[in-house]
Parts: sequence; C-alpha cells; structure tokens
Amino acid sequence: MESVGFPDGLLSIGQSAFNRCTGLKTVSIPVSVIHIEYAAFHRCTALTTICYGGTDEDRARLFINNTEESNQYLLNATWIYNSDPYHWISLPSNLKTLDREAFRKTGIEAVKIPDGCEKIGEYAFAECEGLKRISIPSSVKEISDSFLAGSTNAVIVCPADSSAEAWAKDHDWPYILE
Repeated sequence: MESVGFPDGLLSIGQSAFNRCTGLKTVSIPVSVIHIEYAAFHRCTALTTICYGGTDEDRARLFINNTEESNQYLLNATWIYNSDPYHWISLPSNLKTLDREAFRKTGIEAVKIPDGCEKIGEYAFAECEGLKRISIPSSVKEISDSFLAGSTNAVIVCPADSSAEAWAKDHDWPYILE
C-alpha cells in the first residue's frame, strides 16, 4: 500500500494501525482527526507526504503521540494543508467535459472543477508548473491517466470514495479529502 486516506468524521488513528508499512508514501488525514496514537505510523520509512484537511492552526490542536519517536516518520514528512491561500479559478457551472489539453502549459495556480462535470480529458492540466491545487467533485467519473502529466506540484482535493481519490491512489498522487 502506497497511500491511504481516511473519511471525514474519523476522530483517531489507532495504535500501531500502520506500523511497519514500509511502502506507505502518502497519507490523507481529515481535519476531524484529533488524535494519532502511539506507533500509528511507526517504521513507515517511505512516508514523505501528509495531505491534511485543515489549517496550520488545526494541526496545532492535533495530538500526535510520539513517545519513543514512534511516529517520527509522520512528523518528518511534508505536510500539505487544504486551506492554503491560493487564487482559485472557478469554471462554468454547466461544464460537462474538460477537453484534451484544455489548460496545458498555463499559469493556472488552483482550479475548482464544477459539480456536474463528468470527464477530464488527456493532458487537461499537463505541464502546469504553478498548479498547486485542483478540486475535483464526485460527479467526475472519467479521468484520463495523463491529465496532470508534468504538473508535479499539484495536489488533488476531492471527496472520499470518488473517482478522483481512486485516480490519486492509482497514480500515487498526493490528495486531500474534503
């Protein structure tokens, strides 16, 4: 397992829940989590990215039991926050399909795909070096494998159990559950 995301509403991640998951690279934690217990991510040596659904202030209220450095890899990973202050671009509400190369190589920083959109085409947001966030609703059911090719700084924001979450997991891409 390379990535794991938790549903909103979860309060705690239990003791030794992912102990020795040495292939785990990305964890998505909703803001509802207030406690990460002893050794929950102990010896997760590949863990590099935590996509957190809250702000820096919310994280300050999150209790992480690091007794005997049992969650050190979690604490040393890069934390990406859902509430980063980006200039979001909203697309038309009647949009059904984002066509091939729709925003390829543009300077777009953050985009919200409207609810009702169903498909994201090939290379739609490819090579967008400044793209940091892309919010994808559950209405999107078809997502091209190449839609974010070369946009290595982008983090997907999406609902749990959505096609976007599945795409992120399948492509080992950082994501935040909303």
